[in-house]
Amino acid sequence: FAKEIKIISVVREPIQRNISAFFQDAEKVVDKNTNHTFEMIKDSFDENCIKDAPFKWFDNELKKYFSIDVYDSYFDKERGYSIIKKGNISVMVIKIEKMSGLEKEIGRFLEIENFEIQNHNIGTKKWYSDIYKDFSNKLK
Repeated sequence: FAKEIKIISVVREPIQRNISAFFQDAEKVVDKNTNHTFEMIKDSFDENCIKDAPFKWFDNELKKYFSIDVYDSYFDKERGYSIIKKGNISVMVIKIEKMSGLEKEIGRFLEIENFEIQNHNIGTKKWYSDIYKDFSNKLK
């Protein structure tokens, strides 16, 4: 009898996900000591960002290793999450923007009482937060 496997994965609007990934490695592409124009950052973004990464992740990870195709499953946009079950595997897919309001649901899924989310790695608290916000607002 196989042990139950529980996986949690988040989804995010693809453009914001790409901007976040780009700025996660900001030191590699944005010099702290330079005043950057939007055009300079956009050129670097266009050159360094793997834009189709969000669309391939589920196929490259969940489908490849667990034969679970999240695109064949219904996603409840209102709730901000859905649970997909296949055999002994359960996958909870969560819209990242709704994650902080889903502590009870995540705790129930993981069977952990008093589950609490702790936020780390927050872009708005990093040295590039103003550049990040400005770039996000201007990018079309």
